[in-house]
Amino acid sequence: MGNYPMVCGKYGICSNGQCSCPRSSSGAINFRQINNRQPELGCSEAIQLSCNASSNHKFLNLEDVTYFNFKVDIRGTNLNSCQEACLKNCSCKAAIFQYGSNSSDGNCYMPSQIFSIMHNEKDKTHYNSSVSIKVQIASSVTSPSVETSPGSTIEGKNRFLGPVLGSTLGIFCVAVVIGLTYFTYWKKKKSVTVEEDYLDHVPGMPTRFSYEELVAATDNFSKKLGEGGFGTVFEGSLKDNTRTAVKCLDGMGHIKKSFLAEVESIGSIHHVNLVRLIGFSAEKSHRLLVMSI
Repeated sequence: MGNYPMVCGKYGICSNGQCSCPRSSSGAINFRQINNRQPELGCSEAIQLSCNASSNHKFLNLEDVTYFNFKVDIRGTNLNSCQEACLKNCSCKAAIFQYGSNSSDGNCYMPSQIFSIMHNEKDKTHYNSSVSIKVQIASSVTSPSVETSPGSTIEGKNRFLGPVLGSTLGIFCVAVVIGLTYFTYWKKKKSVTVEEDYLDHVPGMPTRFSYEELVAATDNFSKKLGEGGFGTVFEGSLKDNTRTAVKCLDGMGHIKKSFLAEVESIGSIHHVNLVRLIGFSAEKSHRLLVMSI
């Protein structure tokens, strides 16, 4: 699957061509798949991070994994110092630590958002890597007790009302969360479907390929030609042996505003000294352009 940043969605782990959510060795559920039938859509936090409750921030540690991108924020450090720096920075979502033979002399990266995480193939990367994802731990609030005399009517009412109010509020909160989650998913799914169908009604639109076809054509995006202009370009070959350059666009969530504009503009250009757009792919979060070379 290469190092495409959204190949398994946000917080998704890519390993042996499969997508999964980060799991804690203690059995705690910190992340859930957005759609169990489509694991490539990524994962959502069980409890959203809050700067107002930073004292309840902990780390879910993942060994032998790496990130699709790495920018050094702290050099010559160790894992504990990297994690401490991330805990002190509210915008930090994870402490990504890489080192060679000395774990006390590594590099630390603290991204403000997490896309896909990948299994670290040490024989290819030649470094050790771990990802410590910041998670929110639920806080327990204990209400102060009120002393009353034995047999007090107030005490009896409090004992009765406490469980009733607690259960009612709990059921109401669960219903609200389920309703908002379903509405958000439905709205997102409808928006993506409408935008993708829109592409099929644009006059003069070039050939539309499936994402799987382009994975096969580029040998799993293995030969990189370059990057820039909102994406990375890979060499490929179609079934009819046409040599192509496949451009994977980054951050093109709004098809009409960004991706479609590029498809229409490039597709309308025909010049002897320029590459020609012969197709594209738009499936879920994947936005790709196919050009002849």
